[in-house]
Amino acid sequence: MGKAHIYVGEKQVGMIHEEEAAQYLFQMCNSEHLVPSEIKEGKIEAIAEKQGVLTVDQKRLEIVNATGKTMIATKPNFYSLEKGEVAAGMRIIPLVMEENKLKDLKQHIGKRPLLQLHPFTFKKIGIITTGSEVYYKRIKDGFEPVLRKKITPFPAEIIATKIVDDQLEMIEQAIKEMKNKGCDIILCTGGMSVDADDRTPTAIQIQVSSSFVMAHLFYQDLCLLCLI
Repeated sequence: MGKAHIYVGEKQVGMIHEEEAAQYLFQMCNSEHLVPSEIKEGKIEAIAEKQGVLTVDQKRLEIVNATGKTMIATKPNFYSLEKGEVAAGMRIIPLVMEENKLKDLKQHIGKRPLLQLHPFTFKKIGIITTGSEVYYKRIKDGFEPVLRKKITPFPAEIIATKIVDDQLEMIEQAIKEMKNKGCDIILCTGGMSVDADDRTPTAIQIQVSSSFVMAHLFYQDLCLLCLI
């Protein structure tokens, strides 16, 4: 509507249309648990087949986006995706492109997918709340309700909770109990500041290696790597 002229394009030898080119780009991203959308106006999307964590090979993605003719836009690295959510969208920028350049780009990128979706697996969780003020019931514990709300979107069950005093031995013992009950994840709250009587970090380091504690990546205060 409103167009005064209609243009007819003739496919040139060695050139590929944007819709075919989009499939090339999806193949560079394609991995288990990611499925393609329908191609619309030259654009195709990668859709999460399951709930999980998206990882993006950012260095190789930069190679694709630096050509000036190809573009893949993704959700951030270590992003929590819901089932059916878009992980990435991709297209070529011109209407047509040299097919040999796409093939060369695909070969340069390699066989390893640019995107991977790591599904969450069911986890049993224990919560330890530390603080003499809570232990002696001078104040009400406000941590556990917050953690329960954060855990709700994920495939997990809280199987044990415990409130302990600011004593190193008591915190250590609580962590041991949670481990013995089969908790896959133990969340410790309270006693995490630099005060001399805040001993939760010390207890954690005694029970697990400090490298494990420092390696966690957090999404809204929950470690996504623990959930996959």
